[in-house]
Amino acid sequence: MRKLIYILTLAGCLLCVACQRTKPQAPANRTGTSDSAQLAMVFFYQRMAEEADRSLAQTVQTAGQPYTLHNTGFWYRITHRTEQPHLQKGQQVALCMKVYTLQDTLLLDTQESIEVEKRQTVKAVDSFLPEMRMDESAVLLVPWYCAYGQTGTGEIPPYENVKIKIEVKHNY
Repeated sequence: MRKLIYILTLAGCLLCVACQRTKPQAPANRTGTSDSAQLAMVFFYQRMAEEADRSLAQTVQTAGQPYTLHNTGFWYRITHRTEQPHLQKGQQVALCMKVYTLQDTLLLDTQESIEVEKRQTVKAVDSFLPEMRMDESAVLLVPWYCAYGQTGTGEIPPYENVKIKIEVKHNY
């Protein structure tokens, strides 16, 4: 009888220990230190963004026109206002867009049909369209990180701060 109690106690202890879940382990190839190249790139992009912001702030100061800083980091000025309702998400519009360097060299001139807030254009224009009304026009001073980014596109070089003139029309 004593042997049976001893065996049952031992079996119960083994079951408790065997059923415990193993603790997760950190991968063997991961160290506690950060990748210095990755940190260097993060600091590089931060410095580039700060430089872009300073450059645009200087452009606004010397422009002689009142600009407003948008919460996503670009400056804007409505050049023609209307009393129509604001554009709604998903609304089809014809967007006329001219992209210039800050020195007023024309880089891109397009007119296309887009849906509002459907990410069919650069970040700055896409986030600004809901604040516009039909038949309005505006000028945006956009840092590279809200425009064509680190790769650029076509005639627009990488890291280029741009002036974008937009006009919203009815899509017929």
